Amino acid sequence: MYCFIIKNQYNYNMKKKILTTAAILVFGLIMFLFGNYIAATNNQIIAETDNPQKANQIQEALTRFGRPTIRYVDGSKIMIAIFGTNKNNVDYAAVELAETDLITDDVWINPNVDVYRYITSTKPEKIRKLENMLNQAFSKRLSHIEGIYSAKTDIHIPEATFFINEPDPTTVNVTINTNKAFDLDRISNRTKTLLEASVPGLSKENIKIKFEYEACDTDCLAKTYYGQAKRAMYIENNYDKALKNLEKADELMPQTYSNSIKNLKALRKLDKKIIQNSKDYKLYIERGNLKNIDEISIFASTSSITSDYDKAIEDYKKALELNPKAYEVYEKLGDAYSNVGWRRCDVCKLERDIYDEYNAIRNYEKAIEYLGGNDELYKKLGDRYMAAKDKKKANECYAKIKNQQSVKDLEDPSIPKPDKSWFKPLKRL
Repeated sequence: MYCFIIKNQYNYNMKKKILTTAAILVFGLIMFLFGNYIAATNNQIIAETDNPQKANQIQEALTRFGRPTIRYVDGSKIMIAIFGTNKNNVDYAAVELAETDLITDDVWINPNVDVYRYITSTKPEKIRKLENMLNQAFSKRLSHIEGIYSAKTDIHIPEATFFINEPDPTTVNVTINTNKAFDLDRISNRTKTLLEASVPGLSKENIKIKFEYEACDTDCLAKTYYGQAKRAMYIENNYDKALKNLEKADELMPQTYSNSIKNLKALRKLDKKIIQNSKDYKLYIERGNLKNIDEISIFASTSSITSDYDKAIEDYKKALELNPKAYEVYEKLGDAYSNVGWRRCDVCKLERDIYDEYNAIRNYEKAIEYLGGNDELYKKLGDRYMAAKDKKKANECYAKIKNQQSVKDLEDPSIPKPDKSWFKPLKRL
């Protein structure tokens, strides 16, 4: 009996030690992974320069993209780092900087590889290791450039006297997978800019780019040209380039983009008229109307590239500033606020700022105050109160509708109601 008790006690102690050891190992593993996570989300240097003015511009640009930054001086260099981020976000930030044309000869971009461990080495195996690391890093980074589906770089760094006493130049061959409707010149320039700023000893003349095109049917090419038109219009502010891309899209899909072409031409004329006569409030209303429309109907093959509710609101406010008695603008402002901020997503869930609802309500109420209400206006106001979860006010508005049938007729019964399958995520430019 005594031996049996001793044996059981021994087994209990052994199990306790094993469990304790296992718990310590698991705790150590968790702390190790947590430490790596903290290190990965530490401040990541994105760029460095010895030009204070350029450092300010880079920091301002990153802040505009919503990236919290810090700046510090290391010797003669000014370092700009993204606060509390990871290496993947550094890749996105580098591409964003390239789009702003802020990367010049006096700016170095962090390639996400510690090149300083190798810059004085002449050992072939270390140079080859650096090449492999850079190729992996840039194949990933370049894929963030709009229009690049995938990229593969082949970087060759001279072995002898690397970065010492004028070595042979570094060279890069890049293979880019895309489709031919994208702006290949822009893609090529962005690629060369990023590589030159990130790889010591590399110049644009020593970067060779080869394009490989993915299969893309007529509909795919037309949509790509339309996307390029949006980029040219809203990012590059180049209406001529936007129009050329729209015309290419319309050649592939006749009538689909004709409305966009018509509205873009009208917008260009209005911009010129407003420059010549900036005090004519009617011109601002007319331009606002061109922007206060849906971009694309998911039920009909039409589009309007001029759709921009935020800019429409600016134009309407300018019209009211020039003529406070332009009461017809209030309903238009209500319509713009009713649409601004909508986002389509995978689950067909629409989200927007509640303040947009209140702005729409305020402007619809002013329209009723100054011009009187009608069935359509009361329905719009009621809908906005309902969206703001004020059912009492909404029902009061609906009760003022005299002809309920006319309100039903406002919606075309031939147009099907949307379901989840219609909505897809919209890729940001």
